[in-house]
Amino acid sequence: MPIDALSAAQRTIHLSDPVLRFCLTLAHINRVLYLLCDHMLWIRAAGVAPNVDAQRWAHRSHRHFLVSSLLSVLRDAYEISLLVGREPRDCWVGDEDERRPDKHHWKSASPARKACVWLSFAVRVLHANPPLLLDTVKNLCDLVIPLERLGMLRVSRGCVGTCGLVSSLLSLIQLCHPDYILKP
Repeated sequence: MPIDALSAAQRTIHLSDPVLRFCLTLAHINRVLYLLCDHMLWIRAAGVAPNVDAQRWAHRSHRHFLVSSLLSVLRDAYEISLLVGREPRDCWVGDEDERRPDKHHWKSASPARKACVWLSFAVRVLHANPPLLLDTVKNLCDLVIPLERLGMLRVSRGCVGTCGLVSSLLSLIQLCHPDYILKP
């Protein structure tokens, strides 16, 4: 419902973290706009307003869904980055494990090597934080749908359907188990 998304935007506008405040508030506002566009499409389909330009409203709907999904993925990436940054520094530069660079070689490590180490910590963080994992996968699946509808991504209808199904199932899990909802 647009009212629920609007009240969520009102709650997130007061968050102290500026990145979370920006991402979550704008994601909720775009969700409101997406739902309003979707309602216009429903009104046309119901025959109440047959002169509504369905193609234009569908395009607007997909754009707002895309922006909302992008901001949600950005928020997840930010959360992952914060948690990876909290990993003990000896994990980043320990010399007892040959897979990790030692203190002297970390500064000279290639960007690809640093990215691999960061990615391994991100996987560990996601494994240890099921709400963040579920939210990230759900938002990445949601991202595929508007990208395909707007012609920015070429995937099969089966892929779009699978992404929609996975997103819906993860949302149901979060609905049935509120402890899997990412907060704030």
